Amino acid sequence: MAAGFMGDSVVGLYFGKKKGSAFNYGREFHLLNQEGLLLERYRIFSNLYNFCIDSENNLIYGIAYNPDPKILIYDMNIVERKQ
Repeated sequence: MAAGFMGDSVVGLYFGKKKGSAFNYGREFHLLNQEGLLLERYRIFSNLYNFCIDSENNLIYGIAYNPDPKILIYDMNIVERKQ
């Protein structure tokens, strides 16, 4: 799991597979409070390997491999929330 901070929250890239799986690509960001409670889930449409956060602009920069590496930018103000 890759993780970072955005404001007072922790953002984690959720892989959804057991540790040690052949591929560790995430398709969801999980936003947690400082106590570890899940606040929001954001679905993304690329398989990300890692990410970093620009908390001033509320952006996440992700590294995807499909099959070549790409850098993707997610505006957390408009990313689809998963119900």
